[in-house]
Amino acid sequence: MKLVHSSRIMLVVLALFAFVGTGFAQDFGLSPEDMQALISANALSTNFTSLAFDIYLDAELASDTTSTVTTEGQGLIVVGDDGSFQFQLTMVGAVDDLAYDMEVRMIDDQFYVRGITPDGAWLVGAPEDTQALLDSQDMPLDMEALSSGDLSGLGMDEATLGTLMGAISSIDPYSLIAMSKETTDEGDAFVIELLVNDFINSPAFIEILAAGLATTEGITIDEATVSAEQTAGLVVGMLAETELAVTQWVNADGMVDETNLYMSIPVAGLTADFSVVFTEYNPATTVEAPEGAISFDEAFPQ
Repeated sequence: MKLVHSSRIMLVVLALFAFVGTGFAQDFGLSPEDMQALISANALSTNFTSLAFDIYLDAELASDTTSTVTTEGQGLIVVGDDGSFQFQLTMVGAVDDLAYDMEVRMIDDQFYVRGITPDGAWLVGAPEDTQALLDSQDMPLDMEALSSGDLSGLGMDEATLGTLMGAISSIDPYSLIAMSKETTDEGDAFVIELLVNDFINSPAFIEILAAGLATTEGITIDEATVSAEQTAGLVVGMLAETELAVTQWVNADGMVDETNLYMSIPVAGLTADFSVVFTEYNPATTVEAPEGAISFDEAFPQ
């Protein structure tokens, strides 16, 4: 299986799980009281009109040579009573020895980006420009459909989507998720671990892999199932001993202070540690459109 195809399959699967959610009202190893505290903290922490946050990323890919990625950033989300949406994220860091400085802003149906052209100009585009970029990379996602909750935006026909949803519904979440809590000086740390090895060795994994293949390769689900059965061993080997865990820190006020994602794939030599620190809830601020932004068509003429 080509690496680019594996990446596309992973995007499809991740897009699906973004709609599955984490709303299981079960303990997964936590006491009922601790589970309720975690659910309440997330519900309370998403009830904001604006939110300021910091991000931190450290990643390493070790093969014949070792590559590293480091990022620090500051972000802002503003949600209006009228349904308006604003987003801003500034990132500085380095890929190996190559430093970068980027910023992204989104104001309703316009997005702006700085740091992807040699002159550092601000570029401006609309959602259809994002869709055009996905289309140019043969990505099957329909962002407009997905944003409205329509899973047909995953680019799957009815048979493929049915197979995928059936596989998801057959999974016993208790067999794939483990939770624990540790009380620290900074609050309660809730660890949510995805038991990757159990998942990739489950019958549902073959069906999920087949659905991804059918979508990215443009083949029927029956053809994809045969291919998935043939390549499953390779994929399982690539993901062997993978660790994937989310940790959330809840303070004494019952609010989430920080969310951390840790991932390790030993066979691939990949480790990644990503944190979002919520620095201020409901700051009185907005995102401003940068002056002098030029269109993507002007910056990258055909």
